[in-house]
Amino acid sequence: MDAFEDLYNQAPKPKHAGGRPTLYTPELARQICDLVAEGNSLRKICQDDDLPSRRTILNWMTTYPEFLRQYEAAYKVQMLVIFDELKDIVDECDVVEIAKVREQLKLRQWLLKIQEPKKFGERPEPREAESAHELDLSQFTDEEYATYKKLIAAATPPKKDPNE
Repeated sequence: MDAFEDLYNQAPKPKHAGGRPTLYTPELARQICDLVAEGNSLRKICQDDDLPSRRTILNWMTTYPEFLRQYEAAYKVQMLVIFDELKDIVDECDVVEIAKVREQLKLRQWLLKIQEPKKFGERPEPREAESAHELDLSQFTDEEYATYKKLIAAATPPKKDPNE
């Protein structure tokens, strides 16, 4: 959820207390987060005339840090709901619908990999370390692995040409 936080931390903050009063209440924030946790997209939620617009909700994420934390938690729950739905889709699959089901599975798996890569992303097969000092790189996240490679490259002296 760092992408959400980074994006909305860059959004302009209110400059003064004047203007239209906010619709924000802890109860409304909870209602929105409950809908997110149940698997609803923010776009779908904002289509309800009784709920605020998408822009308003995004602004609340910068204005109300507690709302951002609740939203992030609800989004993580949503990823678990999607994972649970994957099992139901497979279990209820009819042979006639196999192509449609395959596409549903691919989309949901992609969402899980993108939104929760540590939990649902592909990982290399673990292997035994060749020595006690060797790291098991299969336990690294993609970001940790990239950092590790940069550090190794920086610490490794350039190879000498044997012809010199």
